[in-house]
Amino acid sequence: MSTLPSISGLKQNERVGTVFSRITRAHLIGAGLIFLGLLSVSLLIGVIVQATNQKPNNNNNNNNNKNPDEYCLNRGCISAAAHQLSFMDNAAFNDRCTDFYQYACGGWQQTHPIQSFDVERTILGDIINRRDADIERLLDSPISRISTKSWEWKVKVRILLLFILAK
Repeated sequence: MSTLPSISGLKQNERVGTVFSRITRAHLIGAGLIFLGLLSVSLLIGVIVQATNQKPNNNNNNNNNKNPDEYCLNRGCISAAAHQLSFMDNAAFNDRCTDFYQYACGGWQQTHPIQSFDVERTILGDIINRRDADIERLLDSPISRISTKSWEWKVKVRILLLFILAK
């Protein structure tokens, strides 16, 4: 065992009383419990502050405290209303009490006939078909931005090359 160099004022083999030499296991457990308690209290205070400062969600349609005279006028509500209105059958307006389904959905039936090859007709399928038709229309249109740096030119040329290479 090596010996410590002599320090003025201390004897050679005398034990030095430091703070760390006096810490026991009970002290460590007590300090850990105090730390966890303080952490829990601060977390609880943070949750309470967040809950009291949170603004109410104005897009929530399930709020029973809303004034019945208020209407949803954001872009999504107006788009959904226009979509639904486009599928209403106004010719069945006078008969809406006896055949409400025809009044509410008759326009959709007229504009979306079921084809003989359709196994089923779903809204998701209609959305996919509409998206595919839009993509096909965009890709078939001539390139309006002829610069080689434009995104339209890059996309159409790459799709054309993939189409040619696939053959």
